[in-house]
Amino acid sequence: MTVLTQAAAVVDGDRERTYGDPGRNLRTIAAFWTTWLRARGHLPPDVELDTNDVAYMMVGLKLARLANDPTHKDSQVDACGYVRLAERCQDHPGTNSIERAPPTTQPVVSWPPLPEHVDVFTIGAAKP
Repeated sequence: MTVLTQAAAVVDGDRERTYGDPGRNLRTIAAFWTTWLRARGHLPPDVELDTNDVAYMMVGLKLARLANDPTHKDSQVDACGYVRLAERCQDHPGTNSIERAPPTTQPVVSWPPLPEHVDVFTIGAAKP
């Protein structure tokens, strides 16, 4: 089995069963990363990360690991898998649950809401 076919099999099968819908999962990661980067002062308020950003930054992580051992099959498969996830999100806009969500200025959260007096965008942010 090639690295590409193995990546498609893993992403479309085992990982999807484990982590759920890939578009939803990438959007959730994008929301967390957007909040983190904004709180750290590294992302302007009008910029939102999306599924492409997450998938391709994860490809970058895997490439950085491959710099240590270019023959490491798991990292090769994972890098290809993240490109596959990006492709799936791009290929299905408007037709199923892996479409990219429109940008929003509101944080996307999947845990109970914080008390009203807590602003998630300024937690840990540098003071002016």
